[in-house]
Amino acid sequence: MRPRKFTVVTPCYNARPFLPETIASVLNQSAFLEGRAELQYIIVDGGSQDGTPEYLASLNDPRITWISERDRGMYDAVAKGFERSTGEVQSYINAGDMYFPWAFDVVAESLEDPTVNWLTGLSVLRNERGQVFQVERTRRYWSGLIQRGAYGPRLPYIQQESTFWRSSLWSSVDVPRLRQLKLVGDYYLWVCMSRQNQLLAVNSALAAFSIQPGQLSEAKDRYFAELTQVCDGPLSLADRTLILADKVLASLPPFAIRALGYDNAIRFDQGSKQWARAR
Repeated sequence: MRPRKFTVVTPCYNARPFLPETIASVLNQSAFLEGRAELQYIIVDGGSQDGTPEYLASLNDPRITWISERDRGMYDAVAKGFERSTGEVQSYINAGDMYFPWAFDVVAESLEDPTVNWLTGLSVLRNERGQVFQVERTRRYWSGLIQRGAYGPRLPYIQQESTFWRSSLWSSVDVPRLRQLKLVGDYYLWVCMSRQNQLLAVNSALAAFSIQPGQLSEAKDRYFAELTQVCDGPLSLADRTLILADKVLASLPPFAIRALGYDNAIRFDQGSKQWARAR
């Protein structure tokens, strides 16, 4: 059954210049504008002093709930947002990033398959001028490699703004621990959720990550140090072998990837006109 209601959370702090584009990309989804889905949008501001509360107060949309108060960091804000969630599907997007207009339709259609519980789109990067400069191919995600911290240090990052999950998976998250994290809260979510279900790629650009000066994601050394605290242990020899094999397989032409059984992505089928998981 196609899910009807989405909950989206945006944590922010002194991000007033970046909010309008992000908020517009949520509100202007084709799925919402054409009545195929409902939206609960929760914006959690950490007590900004740059006019953010005033801007949020000026928004006149019943789908938006906003909070502005001091918090313990971004993931405390994320937790506050999802505590209020009533949607069947959840995601969060930071100020400055954006969804493509078709994203929630693709997600809803993909989740009509009951075996799909969380998914992530193509990794799309934008420069400071808002221009897309990098798009990664779909790849297979291995739960064990997620749990042992391979994505980022060894394999491409799992892009948080492109990732969606059924709300039932939130119960797998140790929320008090999430609140304490400073840099790797998104990866901690992936570790928790991967223990319940496999992450699947969908062959569509759902969102774009925007490169901005001063982002938390710039602190790579601190990020990788904190990453070790949320993972299940170091990579084994078997893990390292799988990483090498994955890199080779992911680089092959699409027909070869399918023939070898590596491809388990959700793709649009021209015959059925549906998004379907490769088997």
